[in-house]
Amino acid sequence: MELKLAYRLFRMASTWMVGGWYSDVFIGGFENVPKTGPLILAVTHHNEIVDIAVLSASTPHGRPICFWAKSSMFKHPVMSFIMESGGAIRVHRSPNRVSSEDTSGTSTPTNSTRSVQPDLFEDTSLALSKGEAIGIFPEGTSYTLPAIAQVLPGAAWAAVEYVRAVRAEKLALCTSEKERRVYLNGEGRRGERTGLGVVPVGIVYEDKRRYMSRVCVWFGEPVEVDDYTEELFDEEVDPEEAAKVVARKLNAEIERGLVGLTVNAPDWETLYAARTAMKILWADQENVHLETWVDVSQSLVNLLSSPEPDEKLNQVRKSLMRYYSLLYYTHVNHTTLLELVPLLFTPDSTPTLDFPAILRAFFNLALGFPLALVWFVAFFPTFLFHIPGYIVSWLLLRAFGSPREEETHAEYRAIGGGLGIGLSTISILGVLWGMGALTQLGLLGLSISVYTSVYILCKWHLLLIKRNLRQFRRLTTFVKLVLGALSRDKLRPKELQVYSTSPPPPVNVFVKGPSNADAINAKHPPPISPGKLMRELLHARLQAHINLGNYLRSLDREEVTFLLSQGARVPSVVS
Repeated sequence: MELKLAYRLFRMASTWMVGGWYSDVFIGGFENVPKTGPLILAVTHHNEIVDIAVLSASTPHGRPICFWAKSSMFKHPVMSFIMESGGAIRVHRSPNRVSSEDTSGTSTPTNSTRSVQPDLFEDTSLALSKGEAIGIFPEGTSYTLPAIAQVLPGAAWAAVEYVRAVRAEKLALCTSEKERRVYLNGEGRRGERTGLGVVPVGIVYEDKRRYMSRVCVWFGEPVEVDDYTEELFDEEVDPEEAAKVVARKLNAEIERGLVGLTVNAPDWETLYAARTAMKILWADQENVHLETWVDVSQSLVNLLSSPEPDEKLNQVRKSLMRYYSLLYYTHVNHTTLLELVPLLFTPDSTPTLDFPAILRAFFNLALGFPLALVWFVAFFPTFLFHIPGYIVSWLLLRAFGSPREEETHAEYRAIGGGLGIGLSTISILGVLWGMGALTQLGLLGLSISVYTSVYILCKWHLLLIKRNLRQFRRLTTFVKLVLGALSRDKLRPKELQVYSTSPPPPVNVFVKGPSNADAINAKHPPPISPGKLMRELLHARLQAHINLGNYLRSLDREEVTFLLSQGARVPSVVS
């Protein structure tokens, strides 16, 4: 195994970034990744460079991964050294791009497309022959959609070309035509035994934009390439046609694996409704165990989607979407709202936002204030250390991010946070240097002191940040409730409708499809003070609970039984 110093440093940085941005990372399917031998990881790609970091930090056995990278990144000698040291494999952009009609999950690249980048498959095959693991994102681009939109056949073709390279190498070792025929009629008659597996990897984010959210990384059952080699080398079929058929079958298996490891909804409304239903059924979505989070989410999607018209289901979806949209536009968290204003209403009562309601919310806020103050005092020193990280993170997102490109948010904010911590570290080093610490401790002693201090401050920050974020959300939500109680502006039904429907979904210009076209044409409604929507938010919450509770209690389906077994609490409120 090569040293790959750059990759080892990148893996270390990835571990820091993932551990610093997300509160918990669950890794499943550990047994599906072999410790050694050739391996292709076909990975979902919905969060830009963060996906690479998550995969590098979570791959079982600490296996180094050789990623495909565009050839332009190798032009500069220094960058070329870094990329090669990291095990990256050059990808030459094809001038003959496959048309959008050919980018479905079952399509294969044309001969001309494959012929312009033979080095890619040669280098990939060489790495696999050394027992390396190759990381490929078969979706072709990072995007945010309610389901997997496309699975391109790059990983499948990499597997096919490796098997063909193995056979070509064995045939090249034959010294005569007789020896060649003996091999083909003997050991090679049933294809090749390469031991290559293609493992689908689903990276699912609880909320990829949100700081201190959670991540599931599932390594699926490997697609055994050796099961297809006999068909690949069938002498009665044209070799190129056989390769296309096998690549198509492999790609279909990879796509099935990726879909099974992720959450897939038919449209944004269904996905948003499912997310809202999870919040209602568990009060806090963090009460859902990460190990079953994907299955719970998909079960909710299945329950809230139907190919046939269903008036009762439509009513549930509409109320869930209204509540989701108002939470979105008021920037209020369901769990926080529940803590301040518990749902104690009966169906015939109307939620109010008057002085007694505000007084009860204040009482609930004040109950936790003494402990919150203790946590903040304990948090304050590490908060000061992380202030540059907060600022740089915000600046990077403002400068380069887009509100409608979800997959870039965590990337810029996590990188900005790391840069800000670097600035704080340099500041500490400068202060200690100025105090004469270099003379007293020496360079090695100073370095160890600074590293230890930064390590403790970062761990300290991670230990207390979630508690303080929760208290901050409680405080801001209480302020919005007060503003709502003081507000006398009543929106007209037409104005309110704008904020009671699904917000425009994220957009990716590199993925074509009807839903994406709608997203490109969608417009955000004008900004509004959250206080003006708080009364409607409370009404929407009650209605969502009533409709969801009645709907689930009327069903006799396996999904409902599964949700109850995972701790779901169906609202007992009835209309």
